[in-house]
Amino acid sequence: MISLFTASSNKIISSLADKSIWADRRRNIFIITTIAFASCLMMSLALYVFGGSYQTGKFYRGRLQAAVLYVNPEQFAALSEDEAIDQTGLSLVMPLKELRIGKDRLSVTYYDEAAFLMYSHELTQGRLPEAETEIAIPVSYLEKQGLEPALGQSVTLELGQKVPSEYTVCGLIKDEDANSSYEVLVSQTLLESWFSGMDIPYSALIRMAGSEVMGTDELKQYILDRMEPYGFDEADIAFSSSYFSTFDNASGNMLTTVLVSILIVIACSTVIYSLFYISVTGKVKEYGRLRVVGITQKQMKRLVRKESRKLSLLSVPLGIVIGSIIGYLLIPGGWYLPNTVKFAVITALVMEITVRLSIRKPVRIAASVSPVEAVRITTTTDVAKLGSTKKLHRKIHPIPLQGFIFPATGNGLS
Repeated sequence: MISLFTASSNKIISSLADKSIWADRRRNIFIITTIAFASCLMMSLALYVFGGSYQTGKFYRGRLQAAVLYVNPEQFAALSEDEAIDQTGLSLVMPLKELRIGKDRLSVTYYDEAAFLMYSHELTQGRLPEAETEIAIPVSYLEKQGLEPALGQSVTLELGQKVPSEYTVCGLIKDEDANSSYEVLVSQTLLESWFSGMDIPYSALIRMAGSEVMGTDELKQYILDRMEPYGFDEADIAFSSSYFSTFDNASGNMLTTVLVSILIVIACSTVIYSLFYISVTGKVKEYGRLRVVGITQKQMKRLVRKESRKLSLLSVPLGIVIGSIIGYLLIPGGWYLPNTVKFAVITALVMEITVRLSIRKPVRIAASVSPVEAVRITTTTDVAKLGSTKKLHRKIHPIPLQGFIFPATGNGLS
């Protein structure tokens, strides 16, 4: 058969697809809604989970991963020079003293500047202690004690006979006042007075270089391997429970995201397949007419694919935009433009593949329609129209036919 669509076939097929989309508006609105909804779910879910991980990563970036217990100044200096260690901070193995003041618990301890930052602490005013009688204290603790949170005021702390009992506030620590437990920071000068003639029980806080690309188990083993040459074994290393448990949970959330996305894709593909299958089988007679005027099987496939592609171009970007807005509203702190662009591309590719796979069988059905179908097939619509016509119908049986075969005459029979 010679095709009548050889000249400007792309333009003609595109026009036929547009007319088909316009003719089946209700079905296509449902398809667009389904694809957009699936795209929106995948995009918002990805941004929510990975946005949470990104926000957590930002929070833990620069935080300690492990503490090496009972290090001396020489060992700490060597750790600070190790290129495999990104950051090191100095603190005490345990608080210098625990004070109970009413219902509040006050832990007196020491951090150098690096350790203070690695614990994600923050000063609202002032600096860390340097002199023996200087302290940094939480704002909420002073407010609870009825004291104005201001620099330069005096606070009484009974720490022992070797050290003073009156201290000057040189720094105000920002805190959330979550459980009535507070940390007061003292200076290294006070530690030297307290531990006069004894080794100060220092703890080295470490964060490894390149740890962002490591799994939690891999990172733990890497820390153990790097500490072994310094004479530290597993008993000397305390891993940060908050750091490792958080990233373990993040890995589990990513797996959940993948599984939920797969379920969304399966549900979406099932709906798209069903709608296209019903549409194609309902248009058999129409496709047969197109075959009569010369459209080829290959062009018939292109027609159905073109229709699905046009619907995808309308729905997928719409779903991605709405999903991005929802993802941002859920976790504003986890918004990261490169992540958003990456997930938008992935979502678009996944939905395009889903639509193509969903219409494979309907496309084959449309292509297999022969020109004979235009004459042979009578659709239910045609039957309905025939039943509802207002034209006169006469039942065919002997009584009404009698007057037609033997018309009455005035003279009777001769």
